[in-house]
Amino acid sequence: MKSLDKLMLELYVIKSDRVLHYKTVPKLVKFVVGMISEELDVSKLFFAAKYHDIGRLWYSKGRNAFFHQYATFLILKKHGFEKEGDIAMRHDCFGWTPEETRRVGFNKEFKTSNPIDLIPNSVESKILALVDSLRGWDNKHEDLWNPKKLHPTTKKFYASIGSPDFFLSRKKRMVTELEKLGLNTQKVIEKAKKLYSVS
Repeated sequence: MKSLDKLMLELYVIKSDRVLHYKTVPKLVKFVVGMISEELDVSKLFFAAKYHDIGRLWYSKGRNAFFHQYATFLILKKHGFEKEGDIAMRHDCFGWTPEETRRVGFNKEFKTSNPIDLIPNSVESKILALVDSLRGWDNKHEDLWNPKKLHPTTKKFYASIGSPDFFLSRKKRMVTELEKLGLNTQKVIEKAKKLYSVS
């Protein structure tokens, strides 16, 4: 793949709204457009969001939570990975169990209750599908490793699908998969912060 490590860092920063703390859509759009030199088509934004993260749409009410999904697709497309970009928009479901996916209607949407069925059997695509596990590891926003410390809205969502430990267990599954692929997750995080001057 073309500069996979650099591509991962780009994805990490684009998707890390918790790290960069963007408060408004204009700031995020300006950052995205500056990086990929393409105009964002807002009409495609919610289509991308639907397939990237089915659950988040329920409580975000369509606010600026979804720009990173479409931006991810455009970055991958720019690097020649259009097919992987489509997959990346769905990858938040990768760590879900079949039972969890049935609860949110994933099986009706994709005709399968196992999200892994959607991920091509290649190391590259699995890496792209797991990149989101790096999001939010700056420990400045909310402790994503401790369900008891999650934001009330986040907690409410995960409780609504009947799995109090959902977030924590999913993170651990993803990290395990990343490490199986030989990636030092903490090293990638530090490189990303240094490269993009994230304090």
